[in-house]
Amino acid sequence: MTPCFDLTDEITNQIADPEVQARLRATVGDRPMEAIEVIRKALEPDTRDIFEAEMRGLPASIVRTLGELAITAADHGVPFAFQSVPPENLMETARARRVTIWIEMEDDAISLSLCHTTRHPTWLPQVDLTRKQLLALARSEADAVAV
Repeated sequence: MTPCFDLTDEITNQIADPEVQARLRATVGDRPMEAIEVIRKALEPDTRDIFEAEMRGLPASIVRTLGELAITAADHGVPFAFQSVPPENLMETARARRVTIWIEMEDDAISLSLCHTTRHPTWLPQVDLTRKQLLALARSEADAVAV
């Protein structure tokens, strides 16, 4: 597993929690960004740090879409899945600095899939990880290689 896969799995698990769903349904005002805050607060502190860094590194439209879809799923009582999908061609995706999302909505589920590398378009804010976060990512990558 990589940090992105672990993070999206954890976000999916937290959104499935009935307490988190109730807080999502109760959002008012700028609901998508409030939903992001609800999700952030539901995460463990170490995961929260990585979540914050990832959210800073994605286009605002993708972050808002995550929040909106989490609310939509909670409002309609359907499961929500957030998935990190590895690129089919890693080098091409990195060279193009491509970030791709796709949404699937069905009667009984909503999913948001995200495909990217650490090389995002140059016009996006660059993720600035702390030393602690970098060490946590390195440990996670080492664990993934060891498996």
